[in-house]
Amino acid sequence: MATTAELFEEPFVADEYIERLVWRTPGGGSRGGPEAFDPKRLLEEFVNHIQELQIMDERIQRKVEKLEQQCQKEAKEFAKKVQELQKSNQCILRNIVELCCLPGVVWALGLAN
Repeated sequence: MATTAELFEEPFVADEYIERLVWRTPGGGSRGGPEAFDPKRLLEEFVNHIQELQIMDERIQRKVEKLEQQCQKEAKEFAKKVQELQKSNQCILRNIVELCCLPGVVWALGLAN
């Protein structure tokens, strides 16, 4: 029997998922005629798969929440780093402007009129 995760294909289509589940469940499809059909077994499989889907959903939700928290943390760190770089660049620019205003530097750079 295939696991719930193996039954998934992108994109998820509920009707196809149910059909694959029915055909993979012994006594769930029309193979073997009406006498082979076992509604109790099919119900049991549906209940089991619903539980598996709920567990998968909870796991995925936890992963999503963890990734969202990680992204928020990284965004804050990057914003802080950008601010630090902007401050550093302002200081550098201020130093360049001060150097360019010195008479000897202006002459050495060929900026004098």
